[in-house]
Amino acid sequence: MVGCFAIAVLLLSAEASAQTLASDLPSQASTIAGRVCQDVDGDGRCSPDEPGVASVRLVLATGREVRTDAAGRFHLTGVDSRLPDLTDGLHLRPGRHLLKVDPRSLPPSSQVSPKAATVEVSWGAVVLQDFAVRTA
Repeated sequence: MVGCFAIAVLLLSAEASAQTLASDLPSQASTIAGRVCQDVDGDGRCSPDEPGVASVRLVLATGREVRTDAAGRFHLTGVDSRLPDLTDGLHLRPGRHLLKVDPRSLPPSSQVSPKAATVEVSWGAVVLQDFAVRTA
C-alpha cells in the first residue's frame, strides 16, 4: 500500500511540474492592426468620422500581406514580437516591422500618409497603425 502511495505521489509531482513548465511558456502571439481611411480633412491622420478605404493591400517587409475590409480595417496576427531570448544570456529578439501600403491598390492619384511605418511590436501586444489616403 505504501508503495502505491509513493508511486502516486511521484506521478502527481511529475504531472504538476509538466503543467507548470507548459503554463510558464510565454505567448508570442502579437498583432498589428489599424485602418486605412480617406483623409477628408487633410491632416494626415485617420479620424473616427473619416470613412475607411476597402481592398487596400498592406505588406510587411517579410512578404506577409493583408487587405482591408469594407470599413478599411486590417490586422496581422502572429507577428514576431520583441521578447526575451534566454539563449547565450538575456537578449531581445527583433520585434520591429516595416509595414507599407501597396500604392497599386489605392485609387489613382492618391497619396498615403505615412508612406511606410516602422512598427515596434511588444511581447503579446496589439499595436495600432493607421494610414490616411488623400485623393488629389
